[in-house]
Amino acid sequence: GFPELGADGRKKVTTSKDVPVIAQLGRVLKSLLQGRWSTLDDYFTVKAEGRPEKWEVTLTPRAQTAAFLQRVQVTGGRFIERIRVVEASGDRMELAFEHQRADELLTERETQLFAFR
Repeated sequence: GFPELGADGRKKVTTSKDVPVIAQLGRVLKSLLQGRWSTLDDYFTVKAEGRPEKWEVTLTPRAQTAAFLQRVQVTGGRFIERIRVVEASGDRMELAFEHQRADELLTERETQLFAFR
């Protein structure tokens, strides 16, 4: 499932049973974040442009993925900076990753935020 922290500070986990497209989207996002391009090739046509310090990857869905996704764009440099997802319905989601650091442990507060039970 997807852990969420609401505006009221309450923790909630949304699962694929609640919204079936979450399971598919979860696999796509996990492959993106892990850099598993071979897995993404199974579901998308992958087009990459740019230089190592500033790049963009556009994922255009193959038939089995087009039922729930229209397009995914990923931009970054040293790290992934932004993931834009356009669902088949036209709904959009944008994830922005800011202030990234390499090889650092989570703070105690960050660890608490991820402590879903």
